[in-house]
Amino acid sequence: QSAEVERAVSGSGWYNRSESFKRMVRLVIARAQRPVSLTAGKLYIVSMETFAKVSNRTHTHTHIYRVFHD
Repeated sequence: QSAEVERAVSGSGWYNRSESFKRMVRLVIARAQRPVSLTAGKLYIVSMETFAKVSNRTHTHTHIYRVFHD
């Protein structure tokens, strides 16, 4: 996604804009180059894969609980 941000910015004509706009563009590009990660309890990084696994297990455990307690 960071490559998409860089492409969008480079095609926006930023070089014809004000100095404050140019500074903002440099900041946007710099931030887009750093990966964003979400951590769970400072133990591990949560990815879409781990989120899907946790969601699936939660659903399974909830289903089992309902089967035995309803």
